[in-house]
Amino acid sequence: MPDVQHFGSFVDPFIDTYARPKNRSADESARLLKREFVRTWGQRPIKEITRHDMTAILDAIMKSGKPTTAARLSAISYTYAVALTL
Repeated sequence: MPDVQHFGSFVDPFIDTYARPKNRSADESARLLKREFVRTWGQRPIKEITRHDMTAILDAIMKSGKPTTAARLSAISYTYAVALTL
């Protein structure tokens, strides 16, 4: 996994390394991560993103009437935990 500092540069390497080999819906996961998280945190340093930040986005998605999207993103939000261990 390449050394990445910003969330936006983390998603593609993560999907290719960890999600794609085990997940037939990796393309959908990448699309959702980019649409909801990278749009908000693209250039933000990974280590500055908190659980509160993650919850705020998931709550906003739920309030917008997209509970399935929020559930999917919640399930793949472990990407943040992996990013912190890099």
